[in-house]
Amino acid sequence: MPITDIVKVEQPSAKPACFELNDLLEMQTEFALIKSVSQSKTLAAMLFIGVTFFSAFGVFLFHMAPS
Repeated sequence: MPITDIVKVEQPSAKPACFELNDLLEMQTEFALIKSVSQSKTLAAMLFIGVTFFSAFGVFLFHMAPS
C-alpha cells in the first residue's frame, strides 16, 4: 500500500477570535457577582451582612485610632 493512499483528515477552519464588549463585560468578576446576587436571596443577605460588619469594623478602627 503506497503512502499516497492515506486519507488526509481536513481540519475545520478556525474562525478568528472576535470579542464584543458584552463578552468582555461578562468575564468580569463583578458582573458575575451581581448576576449571582440578583438570583439568590440568601447570597444577597450574606453579602449585605458582610458589608455591614466590614464597614462597622472600619468605623470601630477609625474611632480607636488616636487623633
